[in-house]
Amino acid sequence: MRINKRVNPRSGWAPGPQASRKSSGMSSKQSISKRQVEAKGEWRRLAPRIAIAVFIPFLVLVLVEVALRLFGVGYSTELMEPCTVHGSPSSCYNLFFPAPFFPPGMIKLPQVYAIPAEKGPQTYRIFVLGESAAMGDPDPAYGFSRYLEVMLRERYPSMTFEVVNTGSVAMNSHVMLPIAKGLAKYRPDLFIIYSGNNEVVGPYGPGTALSSSSMSLRSFAAPFFCAPLASDSFSPKWAPRSRSGAGWRCFSTSRFELVHRS
Repeated sequence: MRINKRVNPRSGWAPGPQASRKSSGMSSKQSISKRQVEAKGEWRRLAPRIAIAVFIPFLVLVLVEVALRLFGVGYSTELMEPCTVHGSPSSCYNLFFPAPFFPPGMIKLPQVYAIPAEKGPQTYRIFVLGESAAMGDPDPAYGFSRYLEVMLRERYPSMTFEVVNTGSVAMNSHVMLPIAKGLAKYRPDLFIIYSGNNEVVGPYGPGTALSSSSMSLRSFAAPFFCAPLASDSFSPKWAPRSRSGAGWRCFSTSRFELVHRS
């Protein structure tokens, strides 16, 4: 068997098979490290471009939003807006509040209501949340909130009751949640929620025609009411009692029904 060896003309030494394997291994490591360096260099070139592509549109949107707010373009979608009722400072329902939940031409409004800015020491404030049934549709004058207010005034003549009906047609829990959050700052004593009929067909419901069905969310449908834990102040017989008077408790008047997309 003949072995061809490359002889170094100066030293007369020829590398053996083991030396050849070492040299090939070193060359492969060098090629791998070279590729890693090239990949790092490519990433360093792409990173600033990606950052610019993401940051600049975000910055433009922020600047446009700030400019529109400074120049008063557009309208607020907050639940309540400052107003004056019979010379007294109050907060009135914002007619643009339901705009994000309904398409143009299908916006539903409740009976316009106002909340006095000051709440007296003997005032018991009740907010009614719900749909058309809670509103009293087709004639809100016969809604149950008015009966409730009359009955409470007759039963507790020393107290001042404010029963504010925020019910509206075609609403569901997805709209009532921001309403409840917006009303929480007005020192409520009781929330009465009469809801459940529109969980499927209302905004973001699985069978709604008011928004895209892909935006449907899971929701709970059940009539219930929430009350603060009663202390020494006005407390009906059904209200849970607490020495500290802190905290809320909710009561269900029917079973919970989970509505979800199949």
